[in-house]
Amino acid sequence: MPILVVDHLKKVKNKMAKFNYKKWVTENKYGKLSEMKYDDPFDQEEEDPKNPMGLPEVEKDSKAVDVTSYDDDPDSDLAYAQRHGMTNTMEVEKDPDAQAAAPKKGGEGEGEKEKKPPLDPTSIVGSTSFGDLSGIEDAKNVLQQILTKDPNQPIFKAMEFTPKDKESGKPLPTVKPDPEKIAAWVKSKGVDTLANRMMTIAGALPSTGLEKKDMPFLPGPDDAVGDPADVGDALSPGGKYNVDFKQEAIDPPATNKLKGPDDPAAQAYMKSGEKDGNANDDKAGFELKPSIPASEAEPTQVNIKLAKSLAMGSDPSLSKGGDLGAYFSTEGEILDGHHRWAATMLNDPGANIGGFAAIDLKAMGGRTKALKHLTAIGNALGNQAKTNESIDPRASLYEQLENHINKNLNEMDNYYVDYYVVYDKKTDEEIERFQKPPNNMGLEKAERYIQRMESDPYWDVEVGQYGIRLDTESHSMEE
Repeated sequence: MPILVVDHLKKVKNKMAKFNYKKWVTENKYGKLSEMKYDDPFDQEEEDPKNPMGLPEVEKDSKAVDVTSYDDDPDSDLAYAQRHGMTNTMEVEKDPDAQAAAPKKGGEGEGEKEKKPPLDPTSIVGSTSFGDLSGIEDAKNVLQQILTKDPNQPIFKAMEFTPKDKESGKPLPTVKPDPEKIAAWVKSKGVDTLANRMMTIAGALPSTGLEKKDMPFLPGPDDAVGDPADVGDALSPGGKYNVDFKQEAIDPPATNKLKGPDDPAAQAYMKSGEKDGNANDDKAGFELKPSIPASEAEPTQVNIKLAKSLAMGSDPSLSKGGDLGAYFSTEGEILDGHHRWAATMLNDPGANIGGFAAIDLKAMGGRTKALKHLTAIGNALGNQAKTNESIDPRASLYEQLENHINKNLNEMDNYYVDYYVVYDKKTDEEIERFQKPPNNMGLEKAERYIQRMESDPYWDVEVGQYGIRLDTESHSMEE
């Protein structure tokens, strides 16, 4: 959630044009605008009140797309837009499942959560997460937006997306939610009930988590090679494979370094447990097709999208539990399928969820090291990790900032935003920046970013190569 500090306020009429956040992001990151469409971030046309987010127009006769005709993955962006609903009368439903069986908190990297400012309901975008909710009133405000049935409300706009054809990569018709059906679902569950369930999800998120790009690509999905049982074989002695994951002095191979079963390096890695002097020590618990109540599962990703989860929650086919098509830890941690889990938590927290297999990550040296080994195992079996699917984590911040600025455009003429910037000491080049929220969390995130790069051989950086500096941006809102 962005922190916006206004230096002073005054009424200004007909003097200021709209702020363009994309131009501002590029200007601040690269210092120039050589590839920008616009030379001035404040020279855009007035926004359309019926389309305040500037989304691409869709032909008037376009209808909700049957997503199953595009993709059979129930957790994909395509699948969540199938059926949704509404009324204006609110019912309050007692919800013992969500309260008595709230997800456990903890896990690696778990710490004290920072106190958040209230979520501005007009700033909701597709990347807004459950973690942006500051309290129960934020959750209720989101649900009240749904009850309006107004398709131009930010929550409904955030549910829209434009899928791409799997083969050609060309855009398909924009998929829009059905406000009537989603609101009917909210009414049937009750605003109080759903708001409590939303906060249960928010409270279960780890302080620092895993990005989707860091997840191993293991056998199981339709586009993966091998069988989940191959992973279990690699984690126990006596079979075709046995990986050495006990030696702390040996780091797992870097992501995508191993190139499939024909790669000699992959073959050696998959047999490494037999050549470490103890052929029986590399063993981790492994269970095929586990099943646990959704309320007992623990998320490992921080960014679980609010709008997408609500849309999926209103669709019984996507929120009744069942197979998430993912791997778990034996402690109940979810390694993928987080939006299916969140949808189930919203619709029926007591429903069971399952996946391909559960793995004892602690026996493999803890989550961080275990996931590196699992990534290498997936690589050795012929599955290259999808490292190119990462999204700029600042997208939600800047989109919300743009909405906030333009909403109050006639009442502000200056704003200030602070960042902790990670930079290369040798070249003075900016590497990454982190917003400075309360409790100095921006500094902690920047420090963890440097530590992760220095400890991961994939990045091949020197210890002490990167430093941190405070960067305060000041921008005039006047023409």
